Amino acid sequence: MATTVRPGRAPQPPAAQQWGQTGSRQRRRSRRFFVLAAAPAVVVVAATILVPLIVSVGLSFTGYSIDIPDNLPFVGLRNYRQLISDPQVPGVLLHTLEYVIGSVAAETVVGTGIAVLLASRFSGVRPLRVIYMLPLMVSWVPVAITWRALLDPQSGWVAATLTATGLPTPASWLGDPHLAMITLIATDMWVGVPFIAILSLTAILSLPVDPEEAAMVDGASRFQIFRHITLPGIKPVLVIAVVFRMVDTFRQFALMDLMTGGGPGTRTTVLNYYTYLTTFQYGQVGYGAALAVAMVLIMIIAVTLVFIFGRRR
Repeated sequence: MATTVRPGRAPQPPAAQQWGQTGSRQRRRSRRFFVLAAAPAVVVVAATILVPLIVSVGLSFTGYSIDIPDNLPFVGLRNYRQLISDPQVPGVLLHTLEYVIGSVAAETVVGTGIAVLLASRFSGVRPLRVIYMLPLMVSWVPVAITWRALLDPQSGWVAATLTATGLPTPASWLGDPHLAMITLIATDMWVGVPFIAILSLTAILSLPVDPEEAAMVDGASRFQIFRHITLPGIKPVLVIAVVFRMVDTFRQFALMDLMTGGGPGTRTTVLNYYTYLTTFQYGQVGYGAALAVAMVLIMIIAVTLVFIFGRRR
């Protein structure tokens, strides 16, 4: 049966077509809104991250020095060849890996264990969860100053406590080549362990309880439940937490600068601190920029490897 159309009036589109057109307009408006809302954040990220990174890459191909600020000679790959031949770089890289791997591994193990304890239902656990977040609210500068004072061999509380209990006290926690890096890792753990613990705790509390209850009925032990149920369930969150801590330890500067000064000798000189010394103490801005670019590349490779291994079952 043919549809009768009144003269002078266009046929009306079907309801489905009208709804599709309305939905399309709404999607376009939503897309424009999100673009406008994200624009300030994109500008801030570009201004604080992309622009300095581009400038650093550009400076790495120059021989710019603080001593001659008006001269910006192009030297090509000379700074990168110097990086490869620099006798200090292998030791600095080794110290960096020692600090990053030691800190992140210890923080992950201890933080996950504490998260399991805080996820338990016992009296007073909620105040403990809040108290355990307090180190995250303190910046690295007061952390470094406080721990340097605590570890002072003459007036520090750590030495006084060990002496009072009859335990041996090192002559210097930060001046001993065998203890300096371990001390920095332990100081880093004071902030890193709560970070891992809080994220892991959030993931544990969000897991369904049915699989755990079923495993307990079947006679599984606590360790078996953690290994086969809890750990796989929190693994995505744990990978993200490890990535954040890894990047933070690569960028660590305050502990080395305020607690050890990179010493004794160069025992605690990591790549980020060596970049600072090269750029601002020795005035070799071009070579320091090459070191910074190398550090960024190393971080990208390390983060990529964490994500690759994190996907494996």
